Amino acid sequence: VSSLSVTNTTASTSYSTIQAAINAATAGDVIEVCAGTYNENLTINKALTLNGANANVACGSRGAESMISVAGGTAVSITASGVTLNGFEITAPASTYGISCGNTSTTTIIFNNIHDIGTTVTTAHVHAINYTVANAVARTGVTISDNCISNISSTLLSGWSSSAIGILQSTST
Repeated sequence: VSSLSVTNTTASTSYSTIQAAINAATAGDVIEVCAGTYNENLTINKALTLNGANANVACGSRGAESMISVAGGTAVSITASGVTLNGFEITAPASTYGISCGNTSTTTIIFNNIHDIGTTVTTAHVHAINYTVANAVARTGVTISDNCISNISSTLLSGWSSSAIGILQSTST
């Protein structure tokens, strides 16, 4: 990954990692991520728009990808409202979630190619996208659409749940 592969277009600054761009950003900023492989677990903890190389591009028409590939842990954790994740490829064979979020509003997860999530996991719930809703907390404006999701969980997974998109009320079930 080159040192100019991640750009905060709002602030006109460049970074060598996506997380460095997120950490330096101000709520409301737009971060553009060039094609390449990013081996990093992301935490998006403020209202931001992250656009990968295939932002707003449907599967079947995509070019070179902005790939988030992790060896373990959740690839992308969204902990703030007002986040858009658009146009990435996400893979995490040893992880239980590709994208984890919840208790957020105005969250948009679109045009991502999410695959090979939890394919080596045998004793845990596996979800490509996991959105957890707390008790008695109203959330609005959650959009999960136009994502390509494939190869989720291990064929050896038994007694645990798996899904492309899990909208759950508890982190334990």
